[in-house]
Amino acid sequence: MLDKSDKPVETNYCIHQSRSVYLQKVNFSNKCLHQKLIPSINIEPGRGQVIITKPIKNLKAAGTFHYDKGYYYFRNINNRILLGGGRNIDFEAEKTTTFGQTPSVQLALENLLKTVILPNQKFEIDLRWSGIMAFGNTLEPLIAEVEHDIFCATRCNGMGIAIGSQSGEDVAELVIKSGL
Repeated sequence: MLDKSDKPVETNYCIHQSRSVYLQKVNFSNKCLHQKLIPSINIEPGRGQVIITKPIKNLKAAGTFHYDKGYYYFRNINNRILLGGGRNIDFEAEKTTTFGQTPSVQLALENLLKTVILPNQKFEIDLRWSGIMAFGNTLEPLIAEVEHDIFCATRCNGMGIAIGSQSGEDVAELVIKSGL
C-alpha cells in the first residue's frame, strides 16, 4: 500500500479522500490501523469499551484505579465515573478494528459499577463508546522506522494514555535523527 515513487498514495484511511499529499517522511501514530497500511509490522487490534455515568452527588472516589490484572480501570471525572475494560471476557470478539459495544462486556462494566465501585449508590449511565488499541508480543511500544522514511509510534498495549506522549516524543526524535 506504500508507494515509493513520486506518485500520491491513495488510501481509504485519509481524512481528505479527495486530496493527494506528497511527503518526505511519514509517521503513523493512529493505534492499530497500521496493520492495514504496513502489513509487515506485528500489531493486533483490541477494542476497549467505555461507559461514563451522569454526575453523582458527593462522589468520593479520587484517583485512577485498576482492577482484575488491569483489564478494568476507572476514575472520577467531574463527579462521574469513567469505567473501561472487559475485553478479557472475550479476547477473540474484541480483537477487532470495528467500533461498538458487545452485550457481555457492557453487562460486566455495569455489574462492576453496581457491586464494586458504587455499591448501594444510585447512578445512571450517560454515554457508551469504544476505542481501538494496538497490541503486540512485547509490552514495549513499537517506535521505529519500519520502512525508509516511514515511521510509527504504536502498540502501546492498552497503556496509550500513560505512555502515548513519551512515544510521540521518541518517534519525533527518531525522525529528526534520520535527517529532515
